[in-house]
Amino acid sequence: MAANLFLSYKMQIIFMTDLDGTLIGHHDFEFGSIRSAINNFCKIGVTLIPNSSKTCVEIENFCKRLGRSLTFISENGAAINNSDLLLNSVINNRIDKKVLGVNAEELFDLWNKSIDPILRKNCIFLDDISKSKQEELLGLKGQELANALRREYSIIFNFVGSADAFDELQRQCKKVGLVIHKGGRVYNLSGTHDKSNFIEAIKSRCLNGNEEIVIIGFGDSQNDIAMLQASDIACIVPRPNASKLFLPNPPEIVIEAPEVAPTGWVQAATMALTKLNIKAGDC
Repeated sequence: MAANLFLSYKMQIIFMTDLDGTLIGHHDFEFGSIRSAINNFCKIGVTLIPNSSKTCVEIENFCKRLGRSLTFISENGAAINNSDLLLNSVINNRIDKKVLGVNAEELFDLWNKSIDPILRKNCIFLDDISKSKQEELLGLKGQELANALRREYSIIFNFVGSADAFDELQRQCKKVGLVIHKGGRVYNLSGTHDKSNFIEAIKSRCLNGNEEIVIIGFGDSQNDIAMLQASDIACIVPRPNASKLFLPNPPEIVIEAPEVAPTGWVQAATMALTKLNIKAGDC
């Protein structure tokens, strides 16, 4: 959708954002330096919706640190939480189906029954390794590590095989309704949902037919691609020492932040609003 078309409507702006490596620093998981900028965007009327591979409790803790109650989407599109916060401000009908994910135990059963045992040996599940190795892979310790492992609808693992083996693993997973999401640090095994699934549910419930909901997506990794492609504007935040994220089917407007998170998130957000000719008082 072209920028000039946005301007023919009163706009409701939604920032749908990944967290780790996008809004939060990739290495230190900090966002304190941009906290005031985030709150300023919210104060001028932007709706912030975290959409992350993180668990429900991890995103709840992020919201507490930010000091805001937010609608959020957890575990790569598995569930939407606090969606009623959008009622009467963004949407006019409740989102009935709030969980799209498959229970982790069912995922594991399907995995063991359907995937070649030789391929499975290339996948090191984090529940099966030492705490020190978990800390190394996730960059977390203590309660933060425990919260990251409290998964309801996904299983995280590290892949140690060849590219050909991974391609075959993806093929076998797809055949039985499993999906592998590649995040910034590890892989996630889940059902056939992704970060884009709740976008249409939100847009179709727009509060006012004369008001356009504009979704600006923010991401840095492969598991963000579906969300970015389903957004009206895609904002790519670069990862440290990583190749540029490629979108096979990008929206018309794609913004690339000059810097990494968290600063790059604010840069991309500001650039996106500028594309819409929106100033602070316009939202």
